[in-house]
Amino acid sequence: MTDLNGKRLMVLGAGPFQLSGIRRAMDLGCWVATVDNLPDNYGHKISHQRIHCSTLDRECVLEAARVFGIDGICTFSSDVATTTVAYVCGRLNLAGAPLDSTETMVAKDRFRAFQKRHGLNHPAFVVGEEFPELVSKVKALEYPVMFKPCDSSGSRGITRFDAFCFEKMVTAFDQSRGFSRSGRVLIEECVDGVEVGGDGFLVDGAVAFLSITHKRLDGFVPKGHCLPPSIDETDQERVRETLGRCCRALSYTDGPFNFDVIVSPESVTVIEMGPRTGGNGIPALIRRATGMDLEEACILRALGREVTFPEPPKSLRSCGSYIIGSKAAGVLPRVPSHEEIQEFVPGLYESFFTVRPGEMAPKFEHGGHMLGWLLFDCDSPQAYEKTARALDERLKLEVSEQPFGILPENPTDWSTSPAREQAKR
Repeated sequence: MTDLNGKRLMVLGAGPFQLSGIRRAMDLGCWVATVDNLPDNYGHKISHQRIHCSTLDRECVLEAARVFGIDGICTFSSDVATTTVAYVCGRLNLAGAPLDSTETMVAKDRFRAFQKRHGLNHPAFVVGEEFPELVSKVKALEYPVMFKPCDSSGSRGITRFDAFCFEKMVTAFDQSRGFSRSGRVLIEECVDGVEVGGDGFLVDGAVAFLSITHKRLDGFVPKGHCLPPSIDETDQERVRETLGRCCRALSYTDGPFNFDVIVSPESVTVIEMGPRTGGNGIPALIRRATGMDLEEACILRALGREVTFPEPPKSLRSCGSYIIGSKAAGVLPRVPSHEEIQEFVPGLYESFFTVRPGEMAPKFEHGGHMLGWLLFDCDSPQAYEKTARALDERLKLEVSEQPFGILPENPTDWSTSPAREQAKR
């Protein structure tokens, strides 16, 4: 087992999708500092040092990194944190993705412009801050088209239109812009084909590991993933080549990447990618199906250690994830136990709820409204779909009719935290 005893690792984000990576780092012997603006978030409860500030606050994170003398910094499953990770790596000369490459990947408008500039497959698109200024360009696109916030994730603020409609598009544009930190909205043509996702890892400029998942979608929102993927080996190799070409053009040579691509007989188009592991239980599925631990690889890379991957197994263990969400907003009086779910999903091996009985549950409209996930073994991709449909029907989350209210964020901030002053002393 890899021994990282005493190495000081900073992890940005302390939410449910960062929890397993934080635990893995601690199992490897790391001293772990977690950064999150929610003082009671999951990772903060187990880490050695809690730093209460936004993962978007680059200067605050950089100062904390200096104060605690970290040896490496990373994030798991968080798009918004990747640019801060890259910024700190650049300032402290730590191992990580280049800042320019990272900023290109996480901003949809920059990524589309990058694809166009380098001759990579991409949908036709327009970008702007005010819809009336874009009308003529939007009319010229081939329909259907998608409205997306330029710098958001988790399928937030996405709308599809099959035909031009000014009034509805103004509303959709404003909704997308509300999820965009920059106030910019991307409008692009839809790409035909099979959408797949997954995680990969680069070593010395080559795709050293790649795992492609079958995606289960509810509209634009992922409801789960499964392995093996739904595309054949020839198409999997086409995906590998396309992703490798994209990373080389980005000058991103070492580290993790999460991706969504659309595969058709004519082309493979990268829709999104980021220098991080995936959410929705993807690293856990990959570990179950292949034995490869991508979270450990991310930790090793962040600490400047060598990362190697053995030959993947010739056949993958079939397993899947199911993302839990509520069909309505309100108070959740109870959550089913692991044993209850196991009665109709015998292959269930992990269940995790992010809410407790009596807490508010939002309507599941994007990834930020997820209430938890389930991981289970299944015999085949077809068996996965059958199990997922059974969960749709039988996993009932009854909520009261009380309206959902957004709870205020805890105002505790690292910039005014007593822990910061104590650390300085």
